[in-house]
Amino acid sequence: MLKTGKILLLCIILFPATIFGQNIEYQVKVNFIEKFTRFVEWPSDSTFADTTKPFVLSVIGESPFDGLLEEIYSEIKIKNKKVEIRYLDEIDEIKGTHLLFISNVDENRLREILSITKYKPILTVGESDGFAQEGVHINFYISKEGTIKFEINEKAAKKAKLHM
Repeated sequence: MLKTGKILLLCIILFPATIFGQNIEYQVKVNFIEKFTRFVEWPSDSTFADTTKPFVLSVIGESPFDGLLEEIYSEIKIKNKKVEIRYLDEIDEIKGTHLLFISNVDENRLREILSITKYKPILTVGESDGFAQEGVHINFYISKEGTIKFEINEKAAKKAKLHM
């Protein structure tokens, strides 16, 4: 009984810490996403210029946010616009997106996505090794020290007519 109690106590202590750690990572990323938009200008001839429409933040791939986007952006605006969150299954649903978070997709799927977004004013944000080199505008990564960092592909952003 004592052995089972120790194991149970250990599970109770360790399990929430793992969940909490992952939530912290994505809370940081959600906050960065909003801050990134402060330093990006969308072209005046894009759908972004319509002030009556919301800022569309879409997630394609497996969503790691677990309700964080809705929680944060229910109160925070981006570029003075209400934020609409979309979870996409198909790449043809990307139309109308202002910021596309690309999560857990393989290289072939990434290439398909980038073939659609490459010359469109859609800020792409990823979180996988090599995504910035492939053409994603901003890519998160975890440093050797365990901190969240990001890299920016300015060439790809210019092709999409986004000014950083």
